Amino acid sequence: MSSSEGRGRGSYRCRVVKTHSRLCTATFSRASDLERHKQRFHRRRGGTTFVHWNPSTGERRRSTFQTQTIAPLGRHESWRTESHSSPPSERPTAPSPSPSQSPAGRSEDPRAPTPLPLDLAQHSGEVPAYEVKLSRRGPLQQRGLEWLAYPGKLHFEAADSTILERWGLTSRHRGTCLLIAEAWRFLPPLDLVDLLSTKADLCLILDQTPRAWYSYEDHATTLARAKAWYSTWPRSGLELDNFLGCGPYKPMDASHLCHQGLCIVHIFYEAADVNQDRVRCQERARFLRREGRAIPEQCSEHQPPCLMHHAALTGLEACRIQASVYCLAKHLPPLERCPRPRRYLYPTFESALPSTFSSISVDRQAIASETADDGLRGRPNLRCTFCPPERIRGYASVVALWSHVVHHHQEVDNERRMGEICRTGILWQEYWDSLGGRKSNETASKLEQIRSQGLTWTDVLDWKLRA
Repeated sequence: MSSSEGRGRGSYRCRVVKTHSRLCTATFSRASDLERHKQRFHRRRGGTTFVHWNPSTGERRRSTFQTQTIAPLGRHESWRTESHSSPPSERPTAPSPSPSQSPAGRSEDPRAPTPLPLDLAQHSGEVPAYEVKLSRRGPLQQRGLEWLAYPGKLHFEAADSTILERWGLTSRHRGTCLLIAEAWRFLPPLDLVDLLSTKADLCLILDQTPRAWYSYEDHATTLARAKAWYSTWPRSGLELDNFLGCGPYKPMDASHLCHQGLCIVHIFYEAADVNQDRVRCQERARFLRREGRAIPEQCSEHQPPCLMHHAALTGLEACRIQASVYCLAKHLPPLERCPRPRRYLYPTFESALPSTFSSISVDRQAIASETADDGLRGRPNLRCTFCPPERIRGYASVVALWSHVVHHHQEVDNERRMGEICRTGILWQEYWDSLGGRKSNETASKLEQIRSQGLTWTDVLDWKLRA
């Protein structure tokens, strides 16, 4: 009796997670048909676990087969596999193709959605139970539910477009990096350009600058991670759990293909271990630059590949190039090239385009050519006048600036600090009036005290501003 006798029809069932957290329940009589189904409709990569179920006895047996990497297929394309007369366990495993070339002869699309790294066969086809993070705003509600809704995506795209337009770029821009830190996110770009044109020793400041954050409803994360989340749409509930760090899933990160931690342009959502493995490419690019050797444009180890020319730049050089692109977009005089700083790590200092060792360029169609404008729509420039001029720091709200003045400049007399609080409060009130109304009741009460001209330092301390 052959080994296939005694097996009920529909013994092999597909248990791959489809969209919206649903299981594919297609059944097949042979394991090879199930494997072909997964390759054609689910594009499974690596090893595939099949569950054999005998309806008469209820017995389940698992078997794993190694499959070669399947290239992303079009919506109306199909994947043909040759039939084999030998059983699947005796078939030779074909070598996996390189990441740059797929079996179909096409490169993989970096925008293709990444499946969750969860093998449901380990849980008998059921999603494992685990605790989720609760919202701070609503009782007994999961955090981040609004991040699955389309209005949340529109809100982020509007915020992202505002930042790009402020620097004279459009959403199509991919050439140079756009470094946005929390410290200068709300500063007029001209202020940063002027600072970069006069200072060439800001490497330490750039390395210690925190990344920009994005907050929506009851969840906040870095701006780059939020952009990676909304790069593929729609998202499923399982992906949201993984995004929030819940469940037995492999952690996912927002990878910077350019290896510039403050960049918000070259972002890709992938597994955390793959993101950490990309560090080797940055070390190799900077080693080749120190040695004066040719640097490849892209790496050959990852997909999508690392941008080696961007990885070889320092943060200061990327900022200088960013400022030069802003001057080009706003029709300002170009920045002068800076001389190479003393004891610099590399033989050249790249302060503008074109670069001496790279092919980094700017697409003129991706530049929003306008006249010079801060892009903040009348928002006052909230910078602390007590900090040194080379300190790059702008504040999102006037209350945050007041808190900084009260807690971080205690060496300044109270009268001067009171004058700064009143000056910025009047500017913020004018900004609110231009918007057509008030925004916060707590801030409005503080502004009312300032306009009454009876504010004392004791009243400021009674505000109990957070440090």
